Amino acid sequence: MHVAQLVNPRGFSGYSPNQIKNAYDLPSSGGAGDTIAIIDAFDTPDITGDLTAFSNTYGLPAPTSSNFQIAKMTQNMDTNDSWTLETSLDVEWAHAIAPNAKILLVEAISDQENNLLSAVNYARNQPDVVSVSMSWGVSEYLGEGNDDLMFTSNHGVAFFASSGDKGTGVIWPACSANVVAVGGTTLNLNPDGT
Repeated sequence: MHVAQLVNPRGFSGYSPNQIKNAYDLPSSGGAGDTIAIIDAFDTPDITGDLTAFSNTYGLPAPTSSNFQIAKMTQNMDTNDSWTLETSLDVEWAHAIAPNAKILLVEAISDQENNLLSAVNYARNQPDVVSVSMSWGVSEYLGEGNDDLMFTSNHGVAFFASSGDKGTGVIWPACSANVVAVGGTTLNLNPDGT
């Protein structure tokens, strides 16, 4: 989802969770009993602090060991500024849309496809995970159909993948028959804030 940059009354940039929920007619709370796995790459060392600040700003439940967990695919990982931003965006907005769900952040060793798929494999085999979110993709390639099997599970996990940032072309895994492709939108506020 593309979140347009506007300044809200608290001085933070972007739309508030309530504005997004109103725009898409989403419930004000949700996700109780569900676990959303988010697959990102590299280490984001300040993610708990970032999620805490976001939650405090918007009146969301604070992250605890029961509603926010991090699974690192290895203990010693590099950081990457672009992925740190992406991870914060993914985690914060999943929490905003489903504030009562548990978030499981799975940090792949790197943004290489095999490392990202290892993280997907870990997430899809967790018995409490109901959905896996992947904000990444690669150009289509010969043999991708074999890798599409990664987007199945024994307990009905739904897989979601970004369809890209450029607005054109097809990327994998969003094009997989086993994945829901998620495209961006642009929202504009009316003068009354709706």
